[in-house]
Amino acid sequence: MGALSAWVLILHIGVSDEAGLWAFTILWGLEGGVSVQVFYALWGSELFPAKFRAGASGLMFFIVRGLSAAWGLGFTYIYGEEGEGFTIASYCMIALLLISLIVGVIGCPNTRGKSLDAITRQRYGEKFEIED
Repeated sequence: MGALSAWVLILHIGVSDEAGLWAFTILWGLEGGVSVQVFYALWGSELFPAKFRAGASGLMFFIVRGLSAAWGLGFTYIYGEEGEGFTIASYCMIALLLISLIVGVIGCPNTRGKSLDAITRQRYGEKFEIED
């Protein structure tokens, strides 16, 4: 929610206000430092059987890094040389964050208090049992 708040804030304040830029930087930095690794750890450890966990985590990192690079290039094109596309770029970023939030909330299983063995059995059956 911090990232979403940061973009909504900067969209309404704009990039010319120094206090707004500081608030954006702090909110974005807190969100980036706290949540990103949490989601990778969540998807990597709880949604894939132990047998495939490392490969799934690597694939997720690859996809996210590739999409981030593409978005970085696209953002600078949309933003323009003088910042004329800032509003469009901000709305695109807000839309991406909302989609990510919705996918995360819908796709996140309720695994509170369960061991990885129990989660694996629940999601995949005995076929992908963790081997000792």
